Amino acid sequence: PARLMYELWGATHFARHTLSQMHDSGKVDKALAIVQRLTLGARSEVRLPWGGTATESSIHVMDFVRSLADIYPQAENTYDFLCESCHPSYLRLTTWSLAGPPLYNWTNEKFREHGHSLIDRTLQAVEQALDGIALDTTKTLELALPYIDADRLRES
Repeated sequence: PARLMYELWGATHFARHTLSQMHDSGKVDKALAIVQRLTLGARSEVRLPWGGTATESSIHVMDFVRSLADIYPQAENTYDFLCESCHPSYLRLTTWSLAGPPLYNWTNEKFREHGHSLIDRTLQAVEQALDGIALDTTKTLELALPYIDADRLRES
């Protein structure tokens, strides 16, 4: 879940960046193509609720993570840290599994110190992602609202 939140922050930031580029360049078609891939893209066969299958190629999650570099240069490093905790072939997952039932290995001082540092770093990444999602969502809405209002007025 921590890694997913980080990926969602990356996607939110990527969307904000896409809207900013559209605003600066006026290239609406380019932004719409990116949004189409962002919201409807898939890497494998995905059946759509309205029929058919997804035809757009999704944007790779690493593009989302890399988009964070303009505000957080260590974004990829933090993402790598989070990945180590969920890939079954990596040592960090083994470390987490050694924690066992509550208080099992936490009585071991070295394990407890290391475990607490992992928990702290993971929670810092989650907090950073949640703050980033809130900020990027706010900034995106601030940039998008004039377009939404103009569109609404055109329809009236």
